[in-house]
Amino acid sequence: MLISAGMKPPKKILGHGFLTREGQKMGKSLGNVLDPEILLNKYGEESVRWYLLKDISLGSDGDFQDRRFVDIINNDLANTIGNLLNRTTSMSRKWFNNQTPSISEKNNNEIITLANNSIKNYLNYFDNYKIDKASNEILNFATNVNLYLNKKEPWSLIKDDNNINEVKLIIYNVLEATRIIGTLIKPILPEFSNKILNQLGENDIANKDWEESLKWGLLPESNKLQKPIPIINKLDYE
Repeated sequence: MLISAGMKPPKKILGHGFLTREGQKMGKSLGNVLDPEILLNKYGEESVRWYLLKDISLGSDGDFQDRRFVDIINNDLANTIGNLLNRTTSMSRKWFNNQTPSISEKNNNEIITLANNSIKNYLNYFDNYKIDKASNEILNFATNVNLYLNKKEPWSLIKDDNNINEVKLIIYNVLEATRIIGTLIKPILPEFSNKILNQLGENDIANKDWEESLKWGLLPESNKLQKPIPIINKLDYE
């Protein structure tokens, strides 16, 4: 049909698997059909996208579970990523005049190596249509950044003025890692990505080269930070 219309046929065709609900095949007689319009209106497009892309391998069968859906959105987007952004921007605003800290050096360290490895893995997964693995790579990176922040404990270090340069570097590293997270997630959740980047003071996001934006150290120093607000609301069980 495409050839007869003078159009080039696609090089690849990707097909999705079957979707069950709570372990059962969906059907009118069971009354368990998942209405996509109701789902989107209730939870929002990006929450549904994250669940389907992160939790189900492309081309494989999947099972939609209401409780698991709520857990994944709350744990991944609201807690692991959202809280990381919120608490780090709050600390930076409090300690550094509502701005990103200015730092004297950007030495290669554990979090930069972690970021570069995550970016490499993410791009490889994405190029091979392993969107679930790419999504989980973002989540693993965010989890490790949270662990880095908890290990460094800048809230304890800041009590001693002699530690100010170390605190600045820690906070910059976490804010920059969060910017990388926001950039990586853009092809999957564009609105969620924009909310992260906007709170970090990123401007003219749409006109920036996506892959170039994954380079470490692009978050400007002494950059004004927006007042932190939740980038996604937690869902309730029903």
